[in-house]
Amino acid sequence: MRTIKRYPNRKLYDMTDCRYITLNEIADLVRDGVEIRVIDSKTSEDITKITLAQVLLAEEKGNRPVAPIQRLLTLLHSGGEYIHKRLAPVAALREEAEKTIQKLIKVEPPEELKDFVSHTVKAYEDVQLRADEQLQFFVSTVKSITNAQKEIEILYKKVEELTQRIEALEKSQKKPKRGQ
Repeated sequence: MRTIKRYPNRKLYDMTDCRYITLNEIADLVRDGVEIRVIDSKTSEDITKITLAQVLLAEEKGNRPVAPIQRLLTLLHSGGEYIHKRLAPVAALREEAEKTIQKLIKVEPPEELKDFVSHTVKAYEDVQLRADEQLQFFVSTVKSITNAQKEIEILYKKVEELTQRIEALEKSQKKPKRGQ
């Protein structure tokens, strides 16, 4: 998470890059998926929400519409509940994953970690085995198709030869005999 300090003179200082930063640059960071936290330099209060609201305002002023007016009104009416409802499933999934990871990392139950790793390896090997079997089946099918195709070509040539012989025989039988 990138921490940005806001000073009383309203300047924003990026603690990661050790330089002053603008609202437009914060907007770019957010668009790039960077998590940010803005704190007041005097009180150490988290003012991320206020700063992001200012970013939205700056984007709107710069003729870059950020969100439809109806969505902004919904956000204002709900007082943030709308966002919390939308992000609750993601947060719950993240918390559950973190708990599982913490549980696996703990030193106390190394057997659980071994079991988890061995089951994961076993599952991977099973998937690999099934993929190999499918690939072998596919290759053998292609080979048999290729062999069948060659046999069909040979039969096709033989049928053509027989057709030509039959036509030659029919022509020879249709010719009037000279003594008749």
